[in-house]
Amino acid sequence: MGFWVLGGVAIRVDGRLVPLGARKQRTLTALLLARANTVVPLSEITEELWVESPPRSAAANLRSYAARFRVVLPPAQRDRLVARPLGSLLRVEQRRPRRSAAGSLGDELGVLAQPADDAEGEQQI
Repeated sequence: MGFWVLGGVAIRVDGRLVPLGARKQRTLTALLLARANTVVPLSEITEELWVESPPRSAAANLRSYAARFRVVLPPAQRDRLVARPLGSLLRVEQRRPRRSAAGSLGDELGVLAQPADDAEGEQQI
């Protein structure tokens, strides 16, 4: 499985692109990938998704986006998205960018998910 963040945000599972959903869903995915292995505060996630004023349902919407994100992941990798008391994180193992056959930097940066080994204080969102 791989995540790509240069160009459009994409996830490939077994070589196939998986749908990431609507704009806010893709934005959440990009935000978590940009700050992989780091807790992204809920306040920052909310600000990124709803720049001016979040709806009253923002917390419920975030839970829904997280649930939809998990659905596109293979079952054994759905625990990569972790909720902490004040934020969320996506556990990944970074790899070096791939290069095209011509030797120039390709438009993909693969990021492979790695299992959470410290589940203390974590829960799925």
